[in-house]
Amino acid sequence: DYMISDRLLQLFFWVITDGTHRRNFGEISVYQKKYNSVVESLLDDSTTRSIHPQTGVTQYRITGTLRKKLKPYLSMEALWKLTTRLSVRQLNLARKAIYLAEGSRGHTTAKSFRFISQYGRYRDLLQFVWFYAGYNCKLGKRGFYERSYTAAKYRSPEVVWYRGKVWCPSTPN
Repeated sequence: DYMISDRLLQLFFWVITDGTHRRNFGEISVYQKKYNSVVESLLDDSTTRSIHPQTGVTQYRITGTLRKKLKPYLSMEALWKLTTRLSVRQLNLARKAIYLAEGSRGHTTAKSFRFISQYGRYRDLLQFVWFYAGYNCKLGKRGFYERSYTAAKYRSPEVVWYRGKVWCPSTPN
């Protein structure tokens, strides 16, 4: 496991999928209506809460030490570094947080999860989480879809480094 708490890891993926962060002002927020109890279990006492009177959506404004812990991971480069260092268990925690925060169920049996993102860089990062957690997914025009059938675990428990040349033989058809 990478040295990040499960609570902070899940909150981090809630922020990038169902929240906002402003680099200049350091403001970090999560917006939620359906899974408030899940979000509240990840927060501390320094977080302020406000409920929109018409929609009922709760804004969780993350402040204090929790904000200081999240801020270093919010650049795109840091996002990729963090994600590539996570274990399969941590990737599955991230996957569950992403699903609750932003996902939806498809209507066909071939598509069990749908994630739609306006920004290709986030879509690619989250597809990476699915792939390395061992789930089969397909990239579409607006997002990616998790396939309902089980995929082989793509990530091996250890990496073996080789020195020298690696040959790629090809045989004519």
